[in-house]
Amino acid sequence: MDSVCANRAAKNRIHDFQNKLPRHPFATTLTLSLKEPSLPAITVLLYESSEPDAAELDKTVLRWTVERAQSLKLSTVSRGVKSLCRLINFVSLRQPGGAKTVEEQSAHVFSFVDYRQSGTLHLTTQDPLHRLYWAPVGQNTAKDEFRDIVEFFIFLERDGFEPKQILSNQLRALPASSISTFRNAQTYPKDMYNHLIKAREFWSRYTTTSTRQMPTRGRLNPQVKTFRQFPPKAEVDAIIEAEPNPTFRAIWLVLAYGGSHRVSEILNLWQCDVLPSHYRREFFGVESRDHGPLVLIAHPSESTYLGAFDNRKKTTREAFLKEKYNLTPRNKLSNYDKLFAGFKTKALFGTYKTADTFWLDSGAAYEFHECAEEIRRFHTYRRTSRFHPYFLVNTMSKGDSYGMPLKKNRLDRAWQAACRRVGIEPNVRGRNIQGLRHFSKAQAESLNLSPRQIQLMRGDMNISSQDDYGADLIELRSALLSTYERTGAN
Repeated sequence: MDSVCANRAAKNRIHDFQNKLPRHPFATTLTLSLKEPSLPAITVLLYESSEPDAAELDKTVLRWTVERAQSLKLSTVSRGVKSLCRLINFVSLRQPGGAKTVEEQSAHVFSFVDYRQSGTLHLTTQDPLHRLYWAPVGQNTAKDEFRDIVEFFIFLERDGFEPKQILSNQLRALPASSISTFRNAQTYPKDMYNHLIKAREFWSRYTTTSTRQMPTRGRLNPQVKTFRQFPPKAEVDAIIEAEPNPTFRAIWLVLAYGGSHRVSEILNLWQCDVLPSHYRREFFGVESRDHGPLVLIAHPSESTYLGAFDNRKKTTREAFLKEKYNLTPRNKLSNYDKLFAGFKTKALFGTYKTADTFWLDSGAAYEFHECAEEIRRFHTYRRTSRFHPYFLVNTMSKGDSYGMPLKKNRLDRAWQAACRRVGIEPNVRGRNIQGLRHFSKAQAESLNLSPRQIQLMRGDMNISSQDDYGADLIELRSALLSTYERTGAN
């Protein structure tokens, strides 16, 4: 009975929409309540149909929406559908009949960003865009909508816009009664989609592995540059000492004292990437003198080191992950995916495309070794390599995440708990995970390493990249005090 009522309610809402649908807006969104606990609601995109009293469902957008709902908040997923709806209405009013070239379509997207920020209320009533009744939005809102649109085009480029049995496969978990109204809907012809997904080279200028860039005229105004604070050594050491979880303790150690690695680089570590010191000879030609455990930073998709040195076929990590685990490298996932861990530009060495870890403190290196041994025992006992190759995993969680790769949001929560454990308020005055990278740079300078040596340690392609890191005001004050005492200055 409940399913019948839900179906009737959905039909009534569609019927109301059909009766009220004017010539413009050409598209609208509708949010349906579902009875599936994992997906309590879904926002769909509907078009005005050429048939009287009919609306057409965009099943491609529906497929994109369901995919994103697996890893994003429903509010974010809904915003994406509404962003597309606004763009479609904008184009249908600005150029009736639709644009026919890549250049025209791309210009529409950029103009869309402009009009979202300026609004359309100031236009004369004779201007077709006045009918959008847009009030001006903030730059952050415009930026989010632009990212949504680019993310959708990337989805199209990857999967195309064929229905792919969406209702029988990808939506199997949804109550059929909630969407039965749309079962026979026709997919709307998408000239816009066709043209824009062909503009791969054009759109690549606005896409990186970690963000969707705004067009120049729509970007946020540059802010005043400031140096970033970071926690002092006493606080960092206290956080590490009090951390009971070997996985998180290992992460704090390598980020603080392992040569200024990024969090994402550490999350991409494989089990075969944490090795005894003498392996440096194989990768970097360094003699087997003890330099602390080797934490190998390998390119997460392009490296050909898979745990042995007999990879004659030069199989990449991306190919290996696909073949053995049917997984995608974490840097190739959508940045909306909770498992996403990007890989920014870093200087890599040798045929395996790897980088070394340079321990700035021998005690920290030994502590990391102890943690790594405990983590390795966990992997051996739980046989985690049956499911994935990653080194840093959940060792104390419950449910499906147990033994699975750490996510960035889980690491953020662990850092906050680690700070509060020793009486430190997290995420203020540089007391955050990124602050450890600044701390590491300051530690390198305290050892009198040259800028060129620090560049190699950090993997910076440009020596000036380090200039924004490690501005140690505490050390400056200490140096001034020593000068006062030595010279007798007041």
